[in-house]
Amino acid sequence: MRKKGYNFVILTILSVLSAVSCKREIYTGVTEPSVFQNGRIFVNSNPKRASIYLNGRNTGQVTPDTLKWLDNGTYDITLKLNLYLDTKLQVAVNGGDVYTLFNDYSDQANQKGSIICNSQPSSAKIYLIGAFINQRTPYTITGLTPGYYWVQLTYPLCRSDSLHLTVTASSNTMVNITLDDTSKWVSYAAFNSPINSNYLSGIVADNKNVKWKSNLGSGINSFDGVRWTKYTSANSLLKTDAVNCLAVDAGNNLWVGLSDGIMLLIGSTWIDFSANVKNASIFCAKIDKSGNLWLGTNNGLYKFDGTTWQNITPSNSGIASTMIMAIDISDDGKIWAGTNAFGISVFDGNHYWQIWNSSDMQVGATI
Repeated sequence: MRKKGYNFVILTILSVLSAVSCKREIYTGVTEPSVFQNGRIFVNSNPKRASIYLNGRNTGQVTPDTLKWLDNGTYDITLKLNLYLDTKLQVAVNGGDVYTLFNDYSDQANQKGSIICNSQPSSAKIYLIGAFINQRTPYTITGLTPGYYWVQLTYPLCRSDSLHLTVTASSNTMVNITLDDTSKWVSYAAFNSPINSNYLSGIVADNKNVKWKSNLGSGINSFDGVRWTKYTSANSLLKTDAVNCLAVDAGNNLWVGLSDGIMLLIGSTWIDFSANVKNASIFCAKIDKSGNLWLGTNNGLYKFDGTTWQNITPSNSGIASTMIMAIDISDDGKIWAGTNAFGISVFDGNHYWQIWNSSDMQVGATI
């Protein structure tokens, strides 16, 4: 019995070994591939933020940045930067290497621009971004980095003039300016000076020779002979940009007649007196020799003596109308008020009013 059991154990072990041996012989597995590292290209430029195109397609990336997951092969890289010429580069990618591309626009002569400066009269001094370049017109400024420039020309006895312009790569930008002769007429307009508008409603000069200009719907400008200053409802306490007239008093303060009231500018301080004129529309303003302020409005004539406001209308005086469109003060102190369709009302400063209309003045009569 013991011998049979021993033989059984041996047979069992052999059967197991045979089974294991057979499994190893028939097993087929998948061979693991070698790891492939994709190529990368690092792209940079000076100036930065150039758009990166890969094989003609916009990647949405800007310099400096890295193009990743590139298969082996040759790639066309195009860099596009505003104001510069497109730059095309080529690189061959092989394996998992990192390739670096750098484009320095500042080192390339074809990426520079020029400004051709001419003037009438010629030989005007040329200023670039506020600095005199020690050259006179006609002259071409070369080797300029693409960008935005300010060119100013000056000439004796002429008003200086300037242009803001854009310089692009491999191009010539023209400047051709006629400088106004200040011994004759000088033209200031919105296209050649910093004034707010070409629609003027009034001009006065104060005792410092600062010129003040009111604009219909666009505020006020002042000019001290060198610098222009702008006053609007957006950058000051001016209540509205609809300015109809201006007047300067003996204290060198500026009275500003508005479409809905009157304001006073003392230095940099604004004072609103509109409530004293019932928010009337102010058409004209004058200061008499005694320092009184006179206002022509759609609600009659107003007088301000520095303390008291007086409203003069047909109901309380001999003035012909409440619609006062123009005022002037003669050397004898009389107030001349031009009305809308009711002639001229003249006030002697005390109580007497005289009316001049088309009949009294014999307008249209043969002399």
